[in-house]
Amino acid sequence: MLDQLGDELSKAGTYATIDVYGGVAMALAFWDGAASYDVDVVLNTQNHQAFWDITEIIAKKNGLPKEWVNEGVLPVVQEDLNNQSLWSFGQYGGLTVRLPAAEQLLAMKVFSARLEKADLTHAAVLCRRLGIDAPAEIYGILHAYVKEDAIKKQNRRKGRHNCIHNFVAELVKELQ
Repeated sequence: MLDQLGDELSKAGTYATIDVYGGVAMALAFWDGAASYDVDVVLNTQNHQAFWDITEIIAKKNGLPKEWVNEGVLPVVQEDLNNQSLWSFGQYGGLTVRLPAAEQLLAMKVFSARLEKADLTHAAVLCRRLGIDAPAEIYGILHAYVKEDAIKKQNRRKGRHNCIHNFVAELVKELQ
């Protein structure tokens, strides 16, 4: 789909850079067993409307949901991260795709603290890739990328008390 998006951007005479996160970033660079229902991006372009119009056209052509590409991750990137490490994955016509480093993606998975099997599996794949198996190392990466106040806030959210600690404990079990 990225090549189709890049081709359509070129035809429209526009250009965009997207920073891709989540399951699609996992699938593209870290684990071919990863899957996702949508593409979580941060968009950089001069022409936002053209970009979103093109994603809608592609959705219709391919029977995808209208928001198959979305910026749901934007608040986390803008408000909660204190550090980013992106690398250029590829160029598709008028589209440049950048991905977070494995460490940053791991920090974001831990920060989200969703005890879903897919998130635990993705985090475990990243830990193995990075040679990490100890909680202190996982927390070190989390603190390198995510603001301290955001971590505290996440851990205090109603119904999710100590969610990051619980995620790390389950992740360590997954790594054994």
